[in-house]
Amino acid sequence: MILANENLDAPLVVLLHGYGADERDLAGLIPYLPQEFRYASLRAPEPVPGMGGFQWFPLRIVPSPSGGEVDSSDEAARVVDAGATRAAEGVWQAIDGLEASKVAFVGFSQGAITGMQAWRLRPAGFACGVLLSGYVAQGPMPLDAELAELRPPVFWGRGLLDAVIPARAIEATGPWLEQHTEHVEFVEPQAGHELTLAELQAVGEFLREHLA
Repeated sequence: MILANENLDAPLVVLLHGYGADERDLAGLIPYLPQEFRYASLRAPEPVPGMGGFQWFPLRIVPSPSGGEVDSSDEAARVVDAGATRAAEGVWQAIDGLEASKVAFVGFSQGAITGMQAWRLRPAGFACGVLLSGYVAQGPMPLDAELAELRPPVFWGRGLLDAVIPARAIEATGPWLEQHTEHVEFVEPQAGHELTLAELQAVGEFLREHLA
């Protein structure tokens, strides 16, 4: 875990990296985000087999023209649901140890899936959330109706040219967020599975509006 800003009274932003990265990856975004917040960049619990970096849960990668994308079959989706839930429980253990009264998350790719799954475990746990190049796990969760009653603020940023995230997952996430949250969608027409400076600036504005 990498921590920034020792003001324990400041709202906490938890950073959740993507597949094959580690806590240093999103920690690099902290200089571009609002400095009045406290940050904790977490490391996923599992090493990725056969390569460097870590994963929140195992993924199935299938061949594609871009080199590979996440398997979007029904069986793979069930594996994602179960794995994301286990990872989300670990995220809450880390957050509880930081003793923050107001918390948001910023997740990239697999970290976005995990962050959203953590929210579905504790609908009142986050003040707001940021999904970057990610999606919502497809299976229902017991407290989804409670989350829908709260309708918390969500920022969903993605690149229109993203060849990693399955189109099926993107198509399902939009309506799900519409039904359960008050969400802002930020689409970069020329971006792929990546972050842009304009997107980071929009994330900073979103956090200031909903977390400060």
